[in-house]
Amino acid sequence: MYLRVLFAAAAFLLAPGIAGAQTAASATPSPSPSPAPTPTVDLAAERIVQIFTSKHVSPDWFTPDLLTHIPVSKIEDVAAQLNFGLGAFKVVAKPTERIATDPPAPWVRYVAIFKAGTDDILIHINDEGKIDGLVFRTPRSTF
Repeated sequence: MYLRVLFAAAAFLLAPGIAGAQTAASATPSPSPSPAPTPTVDLAAERIVQIFTSKHVSPDWFTPDLLTHIPVSKIEDVAAQLNFGLGAFKVVAKPTERIATDPPAPWVRYVAIFKAGTDDILIHINDEGKIDGLVFRTPRSTF
């Protein structure tokens, strides 16, 4: 059986997403400037950030099939190893350039940036908004 979860995180190994509060517009026009639009949240990037910053990863973020192959505790272990080996997690970014080893759509590659290195992460979110594929590639140190 093809496992969609691979951990290539040798001995190393993303705060909840951007939360924007929306307020109802007042009935009377206001002379003050309009608030900036709330950014669209990228669920895959949000989940990666949560994996690296939450004390506990929620099993609700994953499909039951994925969890039969890899327990949440293993995902937490990999995140902790990366945070330890590469320093504190900083941010997740979606690369603008494709590389030869990028997965085919609908998989998406992100780069998790840490204090002392980076790690490419491949993720797939199903139609129900759950992670059904997750790959941590071998991390790169910037020492």
